[in-house]
Order: sequence, then C-alpha cells, then structure tokens
Amino acid sequence: MDKFVIRTKRVRINNQQTESPEINQDEPEFIQNQGSRSAPVQEPPPVDNTNISEQVIADPGLRPCISTIGFDSAEREKIRRAYLTKGPCQPQLVKFPTTDFSGRIRSFNYSWYKFKDFRKWLEYNESKDATFCLYCYLFNIEFGDNRYKHDAFVGQGFRNWKKRDRLEKHVGDHNSSHIKCMKACEDLLKRKQHVYIMIAGISTQAKTNYRIRLNATIECVRMLLMQALAFRGHDESESSNIQGNFLAVLKFLCKHNEEANRVSLKNAPENNILISPTIQKDVCNCASFLTTRAIIEDINDGFFSLLVDEARDSAIKE
Repeated sequence: MDKFVIRTKRVRINNQQTESPEINQDEPEFIQNQGSRSAPVQEPPPVDNTNISEQVIADPGLRPCISTIGFDSAEREKIRRAYLTKGPCQPQLVKFPTTDFSGRIRSFNYSWYKFKDFRKWLEYNESKDATFCLYCYLFNIEFGDNRYKHDAFVGQGFRNWKKRDRLEKHVGDHNSSHIKCMKACEDLLKRKQHVYIMIAGISTQAKTNYRIRLNATIECVRMLLMQALAFRGHDESESSNIQGNFLAVLKFLCKHNEEANRVSLKNAPENNILISPTIQKDVCNCASFLTTRAIIEDINDGFFSLLVDEARDSAIKE
C-alpha cells in the first residue's frame, strides 16, 4: 500500500505544525509530480455583440459555418429565419466566368435559378465561381449524414458546369439529407406549427380533460397495486368479455363517476386514451419510486433486515 499512498509528515514552521506530503522515492516520476500540476485555465469564449442582421452574410463564399454563429440554439434559429426570409444569393451577372472543360468553354447558366427544384436553394458566388445550397448550409449539421458530410454544395462549392445532373443528384430522394434540410427550413418559417405555439394553443378545457383521464388511470393502477392483482388480460379487444382487471376497474370507475366518464375511454381522443400498456408501466414505475422513497425516509439511519424465503413448485425445485 505504501507505493500507492502518499504519506504526510508534520513540519514545524514558526512554532506551527503543518502537514506536507512525504514522497515515496520508489514511486514513478509522473506520480510524484502529479500533485504539483495545475489544471489549465480555460478562457471564456469572446462575446459577440453584433446584431442578427450583421451576422447574416448573403455571399455564400464569405459567410462562416452556421455552427459558429449565435450563442445558443434560440439565437441560431433567429439567424436561420433571417437567411430564409432574405432568400438565396442569386446574382444576375451580364456574363458569368467561363472555364475550359476538355477544350470546351462552359459557365454557370442563369436559367438554373428558375428551375422548379433549384430556385429556392441554389446560390452562386462570383469570386469562387461556384454554386452552393442554402438549405444544406443552414441545417446540414443536424441532418447531414456521412455521405453529405463533405458535400461540395456546403463547403468549397460546386463548379463542374458540364454535369448539371449533379444538381438533381444533390436533391436526392425523399429521404436524402437535402430534403430533410428543406423540410426543416419550411417548418422554421411556419410559426403556427412551432412546438411552443402548439403547446400554448391548447385550451384550458383540454388540459382539464387530460388531467381527469390521467387521475382515473392512476387511481385504477393504485387499486390494483394495493391488491397485488394482474393488470392485463389475454384478450383486451372490444368484443372480449374478459379484458383484464385494469380495463374492468376503469370501466367501473367511469360508470360511477360522471366526470371521468365524460372524457375517458370512448369519449377520449383516439391518441390520448391513457390505457396503453406503456402508460400502465409508467404509472407503476412512479408508484414504485415513491414507495421506495417513503420507506427510505421512514427508516432514516436506523437498522433494518431483509427476510428471504424460498418457494418450491411441484417438482420440489426452488
């Protein structure tokens, strides 16, 4: 143990006793010097006080990566909305720069802006003579897979003018990275579909009805747990005569409680009945947690013991 423990000895300095580490000479050097090392001090990132409008750079060849813009997700969302409101960078030049491809002069075609699938996201940068994708620039860090990790439309830009089909290939199928980014941009512009707006739009009556349904489910689960009864039956369909104890107790409760009957079972929304096995297990887990916590608080620091008994079947096996 001496080689793993750093012993301390008392040293008298000005008639005061202090403790100093006693270094074992048999220890490796990196263990002896471990206590003297100090953790590197990390400086906080610089604060960017620029406005949202100043962070929106239209030129795709000059703007930084979207992950380096904004302090948090909320501010980055505002910046993305500003980019989408401004639209893609599509300069209308009198003559676009030309490039020699195997003895044939080619250049960017202005008509590509007008294509149905390209006009909302296709961007052009004159200095790099390359095209970019606005949708993928804004959301590629969330939806980009390995195939699109180094996509030319996000990084250096695409400028192979003899392969216009590469633009269609970039769009891909319904499950491509570009389509996911496009849907994310469309959802960002639809404020009424935002999750916070949807939650805030729920009426007070709907919240009250949900609470009544939830309380009815909790009371049924509590009763079955107290009596140590099984929850589910073999056949819980509407045509079954024996649907299980949980549904039987819930129907009995609704039959004798007009308020619960008004919002539960057949009168509840089809996607919010609160009778699924997953809901039952969640309520049971909550009851188990609260019961365990109550037992721990009741015992506190006292002593306790566990009594374990065996159970044998007809084959006399434990």
